[in-house]
Parts: sequence; C-alpha cells; structure tokens
Amino acid sequence: MEKELVIDLISDDPKNDEIVLHLSVSESLPSTEGTWAEYLKNLQNRIFSAIDISIDGGLGSRYQIAEGRCIRIQIDLPSCHQPRIGNLIDAIEKYLQGDNEYGRAIRQSMHIKKLRVTMNNATVMTEPRV
Repeated sequence: MEKELVIDLISDDPKNDEIVLHLSVSESLPSTEGTWAEYLKNLQNRIFSAIDISIDGGLGSRYQIAEGRCIRIQIDLPSCHQPRIGNLIDAIEKYLQGDNEYGRAIRQSMHIKKLRVTMNNATVMTEPRV
C-alpha cells in the first residue's frame, strides 16, 4: 500500500516567482544511528514524491496556480540546521543534476519551469533545458 504524500503548506513566493511546497519535519529528531537511517529514508521518499507530483502535472492539475511555474520544495525544520538532513539534500542535488530518469524528467517537464529543494542554507536547483 502506497503512503499518501503530506505537504504541510503550499504558498506563493512572488519575490522568487516560486510556488513553495513546505515539508515539515518533526521536532523530535532521531537519537540513534538506526533510527536516523529510517528517518532519512522516509524524508527522502517525501521529497521524491513531491518532485513526482510536480513534474507529472499532478500539482498543477490540483492547484492551477502552480502549473508552469518554478517549484521550490522546502524542508522546514523546527530549529537549527541538521547536518544529516543537509547531507541528504546534497545527495539529492547530485542525483537530480545527473543524466538519470529524474534529471531528464525535470528538464523535460511541461508542467514546471524549474525545481529546487531547499532547507535552511542548503539548496538544490534543477532547471529544464531550453
């Protein structure tokens, strides 16, 4: 059974000309190595699910203001920057920039101008090729 994607808030950022998908993380971060691995895997799945609905038009069909716009997936932390989450964002950046299924889908999507993932000061940005 597939889990439902939870986007905590969708907002319009006119300053950056972006639709922002806010993914909040809980205040109680893992305390052991084993629980961190599971936590990061679940967060990664949420991020890629948000990417999926953005590039395949699901977001734009439900929220027409998002169709054809720049999309920012923002990881909202309750407090300070978490290095393990920052490392996950960095790994996603490298993956999205690559010549793989996701990188190509983002660059070829007719439903978004560009897509980036942010968290505090960590940023991933991928633009479709023109």
